[in-house]
Amino acid sequence: MRATGHFAFASLALQAFLIARTTNVADAILEPNRTGTIAANEFVSPDLNLTSATFTSNPQGLPPDVAERLQSLESKFNLTAGSIHVDDRSGRVTNLFVADPILPGSGVGNTFDPDPDPDSTSPPTGHPSSDPLSTESPTSDPLSTPAPTPTRSPEEWAAMATAAVQSWLAQNAADLDVDVTELFAPGTVRSVVHGANGDLIQLSIPRSFNGVMVTGSRATATVKRGNLISIGFQAWGTIPA
Repeated sequence: MRATGHFAFASLALQAFLIARTTNVADAILEPNRTGTIAANEFVSPDLNLTSATFTSNPQGLPPDVAERLQSLESKFNLTAGSIHVDDRSGRVTNLFVADPILPGSGVGNTFDPDPDPDSTSPPTGHPSSDPLSTESPTSDPLSTPAPTPTRSPEEWAAMATAAVQSWLAQNAADLDVDVTELFAPGTVRSVVHGANGDLIQLSIPRSFNGVMVTGSRATATVKRGNLISIGFQAWGTIPA
């Protein structure tokens, strides 16, 4: 009888413990009562809600100035009409796919000097082939294996890519409708280098305005075998003067 009594007591204690735990969990998922507190006066404008934008690859229906910039980019990089993805809210490019040589590499049409200065991280100088879509090198057998570029450290490749993308953006800033001075603040660019010879380089470039980081706004760039293959802008709205 005594053993049975101890078992019953333990069972009741366990039930009480489980009820208490269940009550605490229920209380945790209920919205707290803010009546009569400062929190009751909280207000967040819907305009500050960072929701996903609607993208379109068709410039029809966009403002004339945006459509004109898109047509200029399509003509400059020999792109199919309507192939550029645009943020419907801001009119800025979200995805632009190109094949523009900006670094030494074996990418399509890339004829940059592979090693103009081993100690330099400045953008290399050179002359891409006249046909950016050609898969053949004008001076070599198209079936031969391209010579690898000189080995540099990932940090060197990242620095070269950052400088090259910055130069490319400055040259195309008008068509992209961006202010390059709002990018490349010291210490803000994040980069990932894949491959021993900088085969694939990805850059994430946060936006800043008057020294203040703009939440959620940034530029992205991808360099493959020396060619810039994609560029885009996220949450890039116009900042009032």
